[in-house]
Amino acid sequence: MQAGQRYRTRGYVPVAFENPYWPWSWKTPVALDPPDRPVDEDGVFQEIRDGRTYDHPMFQAWYAILLLNGYWRTGDQRYLDRARANVERVIGQAVPYAGADFYPYPFDFALHGDPSDVMTAPWYSAIAQGRVLAALVRMHHFTREDRYGALADRAFRSFLVPHGPGHPWVTWIDDHGLLWLEEYPKEPPMAVLNGHITAALGVREYYEHVADPVLKAQALRVFDGAVSTVRERVMEFRRPGGPSVYGLRRCYPTTAYHPLHVEQLGWLNRFTEDQILLRRGRGPRLRLAAPRALTPPSSSGAAAAGATARTVHIPASAPAGAPAHCGERLVAVRPSRSPPSACGRWRRSPRR
Repeated sequence: MQAGQRYRTRGYVPVAFENPYWPWSWKTPVALDPPDRPVDEDGVFQEIRDGRTYDHPMFQAWYAILLLNGYWRTGDQRYLDRARANVERVIGQAVPYAGADFYPYPFDFALHGDPSDVMTAPWYSAIAQGRVLAALVRMHHFTREDRYGALADRAFRSFLVPHGPGHPWVTWIDDHGLLWLEEYPKEPPMAVLNGHITAALGVREYYEHVADPVLKAQALRVFDGAVSTVRERVMEFRRPGGPSVYGLRRCYPTTAYHPLHVEQLGWLNRFTEDQILLRRGRGPRLRLAAPRALTPPSSSGAAAAGATARTVHIPASAPAGAPAHCGERLVAVRPSRSPPSACGRWRRSPRR
């Protein structure tokens, strides 16, 4: 791998908590045999689509995280054994590239149910990479097996592979010089908020765990870049008077994901101690901390050998059939009493 990815950062360093697994930890363990979770004879999660069963890397990793939380809370070996079965199934499907491992989805997926916009198997996703990364980190922690630590390193390196044709990728750089961790890697990318943040949280967990100083520095930079992207572009997801949009390409408002967006921004606020959050109450707000200058793009990040980092443009104009607000700028209004931090209402401003 060689230096190549250039993107802007703010210097975020995640705050460490006494509970190292927050926010993906729960006081009540998941049931070992939950009735609403389809599993096979090995206790491995299965995705059922059109009457067929598939291995689903993101959900299998998520189930492993739930099971490892149960092991942490109870000490019951059955939780660890079942978590191992799910993690082993995921890593058994890994596709290696440029020193990294990518975990494929084995089924086609129509984005928003649109048959003209399909992720064709095998495809990859930053949200799966981040969840698998967190599961491997926890397996390494609980088993102390070096193999899981090495596999976590390989999973993390997927975030260092630049966007480009002909190979797996889950990151890209927009025309603002900002890093995206892409849930649906295709042209043009979707820029999905919840997938981006979920992947960033997996990277944060790896950063807290990894000992190698080079990988630790790289993980910090990816986390910093990902959160800097949220800080700069989160306003574009907001729809005044309604729920936030799922992603910036299709711009569909989503009542299902809006509460998650609020919760995830609260998590980032706690991890960075920067006042980035959507607050419940009399309508969503955006808290803005004292401004910190973005550093210019640098080439200190690693990239796959022989690959070239590229920037990607998501047009400001709304795609056909999308809500009108897609093409509008959303800006924060700072009250005069605000310095050094401000609570800005979301409002609409004319397109420029």
